[in-house]
Amino acid sequence: MKKDVLLSVRGLTKHYAISSGFFSGTHQYLKAVDGVDLDIYQGETLGLVGESGCGKSTLGRLILNLEKPTAGQVLYQGQDIYAVSGAESKALRRKMQVIFQDPYSSLNPRMTVGNIIGEPLTIHQVARGKEKRRQVLALMGEVGLREDMFHRYPHEFSGGQRQRVGIARALALNPKLIVADEPVSALDVSIQAQVINLLLDLQEKHSLTYLFISHALAVVLYLSNRVAVMYLGLIVEMTERRHIMADPKQCHPYTEALLAAVPAPDPDRHKVAALLKDDLPSPINIPPGCRFHTRCPLAEDICRTIPPVFQEVAPGHSLACHVRGVRG
Repeated sequence: MKKDVLLSVRGLTKHYAISSGFFSGTHQYLKAVDGVDLDIYQGETLGLVGESGCGKSTLGRLILNLEKPTAGQVLYQGQDIYAVSGAESKALRRKMQVIFQDPYSSLNPRMTVGNIIGEPLTIHQVARGKEKRRQVLALMGEVGLREDMFHRYPHEFSGGQRQRVGIARALALNPKLIVADEPVSALDVSIQAQVINLLLDLQEKHSLTYLFISHALAVVLYLSNRVAVMYLGLIVEMTERRHIMADPKQCHPYTEALLAAVPAPDPDRHKVAALLKDDLPSPINIPPGCRFHTRCPLAEDICRTIPPVFQEVAPGHSLACHVRGVRG
């Protein structure tokens, strides 16, 4: 059955100019996102995973039009989000919302929880007065917050409760797509599962589509239908969750390394040799050839000079790797 594409990313690029000196007219470029293509299907959760500094959050902000790209397009149901303005842009913003990583800094400490959740309703002139209060209380109930919390301030809540406030705020405008940027990484492990299960329940109830951004592959595999693996500004693998779970040896070596880094109850489970040796290279000085070759235990000579082509290796499974891809 053909899947409906909700959002498409084509050639998306974001380079930041970095001055090389106060008196110098030359610049270097930090290549945060360096030509990304992907599709997000209606009703799915696409997990975007990679180490800190690989460009995941920048990609999320570009998709939400919170930043402008250097090049490329983001198409929401075929409409270029960068080509619209005014009322059209405002209407698109209602359809795409965000849950931020830090529930401490993403909430205005001077506003009550009721006002925080209700602010989108005011900005978009959806409801006011008693109707606005009714909708806010309904949203609070959906995310597990009591009615008597309506007039409280963020500092009176735990981290998990604050993130529930952020989730309620994201739901206020009945969006189709929610970009969740590391929404549980700042929470205690005991609270993470509660928030993740809440997101799953809300997705089923409201037919939501998620782009779930995380550095934790275990969380992504639990929550996602498909997984996009990002490394130094590029998607190096796009696959259904079952492919990673079934045989990591058929995945990109970086994906295998991320999976091997997940704590396992079996201490004898095989670990990738030289697991993620060295630090992530700078996105200012990206290695030639395959960007992962400086840390890859499987790297061959070709990997050091020629960039691999991102190609399909099995139905629903694409990757960019000379060693595990389709050799020409």
